[in-house]
Amino acid sequence: YSEQNEHLWLKALGIALLCFFPLYGLNNMLPEFVSNKAMLAPLKVILVSTRNLSFMVALVTGLLITFYRVKDRTFLMHFAPYGKLSLTNYIGQSIIGSLFFYHWGFELGRYLGITYSFIFDIVFVLLQMAFCSW
Repeated sequence: YSEQNEHLWLKALGIALLCFFPLYGLNNMLPEFVSNKAMLAPLKVILVSTRNLSFMVALVTGLLITFYRVKDRTFLMHFAPYGKLSLTNYIGQSIIGSLFFYHWGFELGRYLGITYSFIFDIVFVLLQMAFCSW
């Protein structure tokens, strides 16, 4: 941590927010301005990609600034082992989630619904956090 780092992340947050909102609005208005379908598809891909990038930068910088400014970081430090194994967790969620919820596996998505699927995901992430801490 340094004050210079915090200023850098605050600037990144400002730039990301300044980019996100116009890109979001422009993406919705683009079909009115571009009538050529061959041009519209790649432009939408470019706009959506840059909009998603700016949103991701805003999320990451928001978390970093929160981490910098919070006095008691014990709650946030519980997520550190989970972040150190982020690729393993991502692949594990993909494999286990598709096994449980898609048609080639148990196909529970059809029967559980949104609420129970969300509860299943929270429990699975908590199990992953316990595994990562271990």
